[in-house]
Amino acid sequence: MSRHQWRILLVEDDADDIALMRETVHDMDASSKLDTAGTLDKAIDTLAGERFDACLVDYWLGERDGLEFMTEARNRGYDGPMILLTGVGDRFVDIEAMRSGATDYVEKDRVNPALLERLIRYAIERQRCRSDLAQSNADLRAFADIVTEDLKSPLRMVTVLLENLREQSKANLDQDTEASLTQALSAAEKMKHVVDTLAASSRQTAIG
Repeated sequence: MSRHQWRILLVEDDADDIALMRETVHDMDASSKLDTAGTLDKAIDTLAGERFDACLVDYWLGERDGLEFMTEARNRGYDGPMILLTGVGDRFVDIEAMRSGATDYVEKDRVNPALLERLIRYAIERQRCRSDLAQSNADLRAFADIVTEDLKSPLRMVTVLLENLREQSKANLDQDTEASLTQALSAAEKMKHVVDTLAASSRQTAIG
């Protein structure tokens, strides 16, 4: 019984590295499948047309690099986990990888079946958590919009009624009644402002 049966895309243009990664994936789990793409364009097309559980991306891809690939893949809507593979450790590359959409980053010479399995498993879990968080944020924003409208609708009605009452009875209003209507209208406007502020705060919390 296979543990994972993952389908993995390797974006790599070096034949020796491809052969080594095939062996590593096989030793990790013989039921998992490794597909390859040797160029950025082919990799982008492959991701667009097929589903993969994870994507392993070499940092060096001829005249272009893995950071460029990951940025373009994210821009085109790919939301799966991507792990950047590089020849040497470099903090700059590490930071840029995260900015480009990498889920993780590892030096090639450190990769072995156990580490690769753990990297992919963790990457898939992190990506799932991010997707769940994004959905929760979307739900929170939708809830905030509904609550805002439910609160503002009666406030608008009250405001219109008070304004109509003041306009229709303008000639007959005494000073105290006029002041009371003005205070009620002011209170309604303040309440609408409070509702707008709370709604904006909820949306900002969801985005953050």
